[in-house]
Amino acid sequence: MKKRRITSGWVLSFRSEEDLYQAVKKLVKEEGVHWEVCAPYPCAAVRLANRHAGRAVGAGVRLWAVAGALCGFLAVALWLYWTQFRADPLVTQGRVQGWDNWPAYVPPLFEGTLLGAGLLTAAGFLKGAVLPRWNDWAFECDFFRTDEHGDGYFILLEGGREGASAALAASLLPEASEHVHAEGGPS
Repeated sequence: MKKRRITSGWVLSFRSEEDLYQAVKKLVKEEGVHWEVCAPYPCAAVRLANRHAGRAVGAGVRLWAVAGALCGFLAVALWLYWTQFRADPLVTQGRVQGWDNWPAYVPPLFEGTLLGAGLLTAAGFLKGAVLPRWNDWAFECDFFRTDEHGDGYFILLEGGREGASAALAASLLPEASEHVHAEGGPS
């Protein structure tokens, strides 16, 4: 099932890391609320939010690395099999074809394993990092267009102007808040 994309909500700005941490502690207790935390550096609030969301980057990256290592090893093993046994099994300089010459196959297999692991580790990190999308609704907010809140601490909270999300946004005690509607821009 595809995750529903957040299209509007509240952008809440906090004065300090401690204020952001207290707000995240309140949000962790809420059920059925979609939210994200933004900070200029990895702080305790971001770690708590990632732990709550199950989005720790390191856990998934290890699986990508193992999958990349296996893919790299298999790709080089198939390449060696094809070039040494199937395509042209020509004996040159007295070397015997086949697996009897296995020491010659160790370096390319090792390098292929490292290359595959490295490439898929980088891909897994980028996928797992959940980097912000520059076309996200939150970037329509004036907070990101001015230097007033530039390197601040933010929570992006899904929801409309009325109801539970507005009350929740007010209860988090932000320094400033702005609602951004579905079409983009402040409402």
